[in-house]
Amino acid sequence: MPIILPATPCLRQGRLPSQRKQNPPQHHQELSGRPRGDYSRLVADHGIALPHHRLHVVPAVVALASPAWQRDVWLDPDQFEDLAYTVHVLFDDFCDADDPLPWLGQCLRTEEEVQLMARLGAAYSAVQDSVGAGARDEEYLAAPGWPAVVTAAARLAQVLVSNDQAALTNLHDAGFRWPLAPEPTGLETDEAAH
Repeated sequence: MPIILPATPCLRQGRLPSQRKQNPPQHHQELSGRPRGDYSRLVADHGIALPHHRLHVVPAVVALASPAWQRDVWLDPDQFEDLAYTVHVLFDDFCDADDPLPWLGQCLRTEEEVQLMARLGAAYSAVQDSVGAGARDEEYLAAPGWPAVVTAAARLAQVLVSNDQAALTNLHDAGFRWPLAPEPTGLETDEAAH
């Protein structure tokens, strides 16, 4: 059974920084219809409880770090992704860039990621305050404060990807191989013997 997220209205850029989301779930007792213990054996990821959330967060941050992507994708009416989608991922659905601390250990790995996400949230909120919550994507991208959003996102993207690479190395060193097996393969002892 797939993970089903509750339907929430897309608040686009109209989401005010003072409108807080509730904290991340502390016990995901069921994801994909399995008890947490079973799920955590199937999705091995060192350092976070909600790796599927991170699969949404990282690309959203990378999109905010890429002016070319923003122009080519967000401003193209034939594309699904736009600024509203990206903001919804980072502020509403999979994290809360205004208050990322509760997401530490959930979809953010380190305190550095939390601090950088907070900086990104503050930079975005400053632009939103300057252009107005109902502004079009073009107005956000042309705002004088938008380069600060791109810069904050670029630094966060670098740290997120670096930390993901380290987690993959840890998985490999623990004996997990791709495709990811639910338990170490035992090959690490076989490889050491040869």
